[in-house]
Amino acid sequence: MSRAMLSYDKGTISIQGVAHIPYSNLDPRTNMLRAFALYSKDFLDYLVNVNLSD
Repeated sequence: MSRAMLSYDKGTISIQGVAHIPYSNLDPRTNMLRAFALYSKDFLDYLVNVNLSD
């Protein structure tokens, strides 16, 4: 089972450990996915549904 690592940074959530999450885009500066924090409920629901998060 993969683990997703989420961290908050200035209004966005940085996401490591997964290839794709809805509402996220690849940040070329860090080579990580980022999503606006206002979508956090949506992508957390997605992670739980695909068994990537507890």
